[in-house]
Amino acid sequence: MAWPRALALLLTLTACTSGSTPTAAPPSPSSTPPALSSTPPTPTSTDLDEASANPEPSYRPLAASESLGGFAPTSVSFVSTRTGWFLGTKACEADVCGVLLQTQDGGRTFLRRNAPPVNVTSVRFADADEGWAYGNGGFDTQGDPGLWRTHDGGRTWKKVLSNPVPSLEVAGGSVWAIVLDLGRTFPQVFRGAVHGDALRLVTQAGNRSATLTVGGSAVYVAAEQGDGPIATTLLVIEPDRLRHRRESPCRGPYEEGLGASTLQLAAGRSGRLIAVCSGEPSAGNQFKVAYRSADGGRTWTRLPNPPGVGYAGGAGSVALTSTGAFMTGFRSQLNKEVGAGRWRVVLDNDEGLGFEYVGFTDDAHGVVLGAYPDSGAWMTDDAGEHWRRLRFH
Repeated sequence: MAWPRALALLLTLTACTSGSTPTAAPPSPSSTPPALSSTPPTPTSTDLDEASANPEPSYRPLAASESLGGFAPTSVSFVSTRTGWFLGTKACEADVCGVLLQTQDGGRTFLRRNAPPVNVTSVRFADADEGWAYGNGGFDTQGDPGLWRTHDGGRTWKKVLSNPVPSLEVAGGSVWAIVLDLGRTFPQVFRGAVHGDALRLVTQAGNRSATLTVGGSAVYVAAEQGDGPIATTLLVIEPDRLRHRRESPCRGPYEEGLGASTLQLAAGRSGRLIAVCSGEPSAGNQFKVAYRSADGGRTWTRLPNPPGVGYAGGAGSVALTSTGAFMTGFRSQLNKEVGAGRWRVVLDNDEGLGFEYVGFTDDAHGVVLGAYPDSGAWMTDDAGEHWRRLRFH
């Protein structure tokens, strides 16, 4: 069975939780954390081996005269119910072509923007102008694309950081990122202003499989270091930079005899969280346990088990609105939590490959990306009850 990129990446990341000398020590309460320079340093020959300027020589941005046929989105970012960007690739004979599209009418029509000059897999935008591109998408390529920046909605891009950036989110006038050293072993949490290029160190991130999510004014870092790939704590960073380590709901073996191997976390406003802990995948199924928190992870309430079909961990995604939660993954339908932890299917695709991302701009408007290699996209404007497949042209 061919695993999607996201799952392969997670399995690689969770294989090791320590490594080379860190680029910066975590700040003490009385110290001023250093900033990451917005001007990339001049690379040495060793740096080029670790982080080449173009890790995939066959990659190039799609020319304006070339057809969009075969475009497969890998990332999406909406800044309103109507305006968003879809990043992805398409095959161009022997090349892989990068594509960046913008919609200003909720996915009905698209404008071509310029993809970054190297093969990134993820984008995030703060508004119509300020955006970031990052993520290598696999450990079978040399180097890492680093972090790229646009101040004009994706018309032009510049490289602002050579380090690997596996996770990045934007909220409340700030950009938050997990940044690794060039050896990909030492993760730290950095923060920057949405209109600037520099990032400033906040704290260590735990193991290198750490990802972050934002909800309201708080930042949540999942997969903090501990015993095994899933740790016993969840790092919470509040607006005043206070940091709390709270108990993770994924804490060892379940009654069915399976321990958690992955954690998917989604955050809403006012400290609302939903967590899906997943066991090892087996024969098209993966044991899953869901929890809800109403106080930013201080306490957790067990929900009925989500459907076991498909794989939520590594290739999946969860989303939270004020009216419910959504969960999906590789070989899995899109499931909606409809009260008291009960789930029902609201979307499936013909190929049966499932989905790798679900996100909502508000309670009504959401977007889903199909799991690789299908990689279609769907949108809803009625809280996930009905979905329309997007046509990229």
